[in-house]
Amino acid sequence: MGTRRGYSTLDAGVARAGCDASSQRAPSAFGQSHSTGASARGTIRRMTLPLACLLAGMILPYVWGGVSSFHRQKQFGKADNRNPREQAAKLTGAGARAYAAQANAWEALAIFTPAVLLAHFAKPEASLAPTLAIVWLVARVLHGVAYVADIDKARSAMFAVAYFAAIGLYLVGAGVL
Repeated sequence: MGTRRGYSTLDAGVARAGCDASSQRAPSAFGQSHSTGASARGTIRRMTLPLACLLAGMILPYVWGGVSSFHRQKQFGKADNRNPREQAAKLTGAGARAYAAQANAWEALAIFTPAVLLAHFAKPEASLAPTLAIVWLVARVLHGVAYVADIDKARSAMFAVAYFAAIGLYLVGAGVL
């Protein structure tokens, strides 16, 4: 390991993360203390609650895609893997709504992902970030359920809740909240 100003690379990585190199314990990015699991390369590995919500959010489009695929098979007898978008465009009812929920879930990640990362790296001690991330995830799950079930007002309300939770994460990262 290389040294810089008396620190080994591992020690420098641990110090930057706010750890005590001797105990290898660090405050979590959002409040909880846990073992850092420092690797030989000097990086600190931590799965915070907001990052776990991001991971779960990355799975949601596949969930709604599975629901859409079920409806494609039900409506057309089989899923057309040669022209899936063409077949999806012909879906009606719950299948069409599941396909739209999948597309919307991908779009929501474009807002949520940088919000979580900004809060994670700019304000790792923020205690509001885990709550906002959970609110986002629950709202996005309920958004998809309401979308497939054709409950338009609930769907729109959950969209708004998730959107404002993501905006809240940006504000946490900016130090406003």
